[in-house]
Amino acid sequence: MDPQNNEPQDNPTPKDLPILDDRKVETHTMQEDLQKASPEESEDQEQTPKETADSPEPQIPTPPTPPLIPQKQETKKSIFDKFRKPKGIEPTAPDIPKLKKMMPKLSAVEGSPEKEERQEPTSDISDQKPKISASEKKLDIKIPGKKSRLSMIIIFTVILTIVAAGAGFGYYWFFAKEAPKETTNKPTQEQPEVIEVPKPVVKEPKIKKPIKEVVSIGIPEPKIPQTNIDFAQTIITTADKKDKSEFIKNLRADSKSIAGDGTITRHLFKISNDNEKRFLTNKELMSTLGISIPNDVWPYINNIEFISYKVGNSIRYGFIAKTTNEDALKENMKQWGTKMIQDLTQLFMGEPITIPENPAFSKNSYLTFKKRYINLISPEISLDYAISKDYLIVATSKDMMFASILQVQK
Repeated sequence: MDPQNNEPQDNPTPKDLPILDDRKVETHTMQEDLQKASPEESEDQEQTPKETADSPEPQIPTPPTPPLIPQKQETKKSIFDKFRKPKGIEPTAPDIPKLKKMMPKLSAVEGSPEKEERQEPTSDISDQKPKISASEKKLDIKIPGKKSRLSMIIIFTVILTIVAAGAGFGYYWFFAKEAPKETTNKPTQEQPEVIEVPKPVVKEPKIKKPIKEVVSIGIPEPKIPQTNIDFAQTIITTADKKDKSEFIKNLRADSKSIAGDGTITRHLFKISNDNEKRFLTNKELMSTLGISIPNDVWPYINNIEFISYKVGNSIRYGFIAKTTNEDALKENMKQWGTKMIQDLTQLFMGEPITIPENPAFSKNSYLTFKKRYINLISPEISLDYAISKDYLIVATSKDMMFASILQVQK
């Protein structure tokens, strides 16, 4: 018998054994013996019909023993085996479907074994792979990979947060926290009420401070011309240059500041600029304002004062001059005659006047003055002049003439 061939062969019957014709002989195959010898395989018995009790059992030769397949001894496992790499070639996984085909099928119905068809192996015993135990199947070699750094980052962040919180709390506790104020329940002492007595007020005598003259850098201010007539008030009209329109314009504006009615006001005219500061002289004043006086009259008058007379909203203008020869002045004034109205028209400051067809002066006297006058529109507007041994007065209304005569008598 070839040990590599598992197929059963018919053994020749020994010559010494009797031949039984009708008796049933119980036979055993080598495959059945192998199945009985293996503890892991289930028993598969083929029952044949028994011979009669009377027939003797034939003697069957003992079949040869099957070859023993050495099983791999299990080595003791260590707790560090999963961290070690396997040595040599890794064992191949067993071919489970092929092994299942080599195993005979077992079935049991009501506790009695049934006869099953035998499935002969298609390969030799030598081709069968050694059986691998369940413990070896479950062996799983794992190589640990690189650990994730997420857990380390989380732990580091938590530690840093705790340290920062501790530092902040320490700074607050030792530096920022205010010490609690000590509250002592001390009895409050009532202080006596203090009444302050005011000090007596001593009036100190007022010391008049000396008036300091303002020293101007540049051209000094001119002195105000002196006069012997006692005027109630004096108004100075200033212009940048010797110009008729500018002086008349400023004169009208300054005359609005005259205080009181029925008073005679003195007017002075001054040129003030970077080059000169001075008051106008007699002839400059008359020529600048457009008032013409004959040359026959100028030798007998001097110190001309330009005056105004205010009553309500009406302002009249004229002038007062000192005389040097009363008789000569009266004669020259008569020769001037009615032409005086046209030469002295500027004294009306643009106010319209009506000249009569045949103008003629009327005459009278008042105190020491000899008067002559012409009514133009009404007694309120007229041209009057009066002469005394001291003064020549020219006025533009009768009321102004009377007030001017009284003014020079003071």
